[in-house]
Amino acid sequence: MKPKSGFDLWNFWLTRVVLTIIVTISIRVIVAILDGAGLPMLVTRALGFVIGTTALLGLGRINWLQANTNGLMPPNPVRGLLYGALAGVILYSCIVLIARLAGWYSVRSVSFDAGSLLSVFALLIFAAAFEEVLFRGILFQSFEKAVGTSWALAVNGLLFGVLHLGNTNATLVSAVAVGLAGVALGALFVFTRDLWLLTGVHVFWNFMQGPIFGVAVSGNTFQSLIQPRIQGSEVFTGGAFGFEAGIITIVLCLVSSFWLIQKTQKTPLWH
Repeated sequence: MKPKSGFDLWNFWLTRVVLTIIVTISIRVIVAILDGAGLPMLVTRALGFVIGTTALLGLGRINWLQANTNGLMPPNPVRGLLYGALAGVILYSCIVLIARLAGWYSVRSVSFDAGSLLSVFALLIFAAAFEEVLFRGILFQSFEKAVGTSWALAVNGLLFGVLHLGNTNATLVSAVAVGLAGVALGALFVFTRDLWLLTGVHVFWNFMQGPIFGVAVSGNTFQSLIQPRIQGSEVFTGGAFGFEAGIITIVLCLVSSFWLIQKTQKTPLWH
């Protein structure tokens, strides 16, 4: 007769949830402390990325978050990164095109500074990679293994929006919009299981948004190639937070989330 196995606290779903929240908040707090210490943002985001990746690899050794499926080791990471970069460029360029046709965006002047563009690009790489490892790597996957894909998407979007409330010029509307973006990115991860692809989308979305088109990136402004004139209701433009809080991006996130969820909900990709 096979003996009954005892209660496994380490693999109990609530233990997974609590551990995930502790790890996620701890990394965010560490980065916030480093920011407060006056370190350059490039340094703090790079450190956050390293700490987050280390934590993700550590959690990957636990049987409910396997290292071969955590998104860091897809079959072709370079291809995923390039596809993601292309998607980020196209998506944000389409948003600016719509804003231009609607009269919300126009070009005042253009100035090229290679050094500035490269330094901001380096910052955006680490910032985006840090957020993808933290939110779609650790947070989303741990919740997915514990309570399923649907709840994981909801929690991931909620926390992604709430934790961006601390950004410059953030509002309740911008938090909702960023939360919907978190759901869309989570749905894209479910569809691809490739953190490299998501990082490519995230980096080049932000790069096109700020350093190229001169729109605020989640409330933060950067020296840009194009100096634009943005006018119109905040409902459409997102105000000082940037187009991410505007109706175009919100609709894009809703449509893409719905499509990706529909594509994956009845497949083995959906847990």
